[in-house]
Amino acid sequence: MSHLYPLPQSERSWTKPPVVDAVVSAVTKKNTVPVDGGTALKDPQDRRLETLLRHSYDVAALGVQAAVCGGLVARACFRWAERALDSGNANPEIAPDLAKLEMGSAFLSDALYDLLKASAKNMALNVAARCTLWLRGWAADAASKAKLSKFPFRGFLLFREDLDKLVVSMGDTKAPHLPEDRPK
Repeated sequence: MSHLYPLPQSERSWTKPPVVDAVVSAVTKKNTVPVDGGTALKDPQDRRLETLLRHSYDVAALGVQAAVCGGLVARACFRWAERALDSGNANPEIAPDLAKLEMGSAFLSDALYDLLKASAKNMALNVAARCTLWLRGWAADAASKAKLSKFPFRGFLLFREDLDKLVVSMGDTKAPHLPEDRPK
């Protein structure tokens, strides 16, 4: 369906779900080499949840794309009807219909803007849920997990620069890794 709502390729980076950082993927302990996607998660239910969250993100991104394109068309229709009414050259027989078209397209434009905001919020909540899911397998205290899950999302990785800074500041080895609690 995304071909129905064309956006320039340069504006489509946000339509793909964010990738899990290799450092976070490594703490799941299912794979020796960090891999992308839910295959690195230990629990089959977690892998299923990761798949569902990725699909949910895709659907919300499609909603944003449709709302952006539809909103632009609705706003253009509103302006055309407004211009036709303001020109004073409108046929008196169709002027009432133009007024209704203007009102209807204004409503559609506002409704699509609200849909855009709701879909974008859905995408943000989806990213937060994926962060929490991926941190669940990390053998660390709850406060550390909570702090890491509150890092702001920027770009195409779930944790990105904030995680990199944390790993570098805490790292005493050459290979980056998340610190873990050691069993007593």
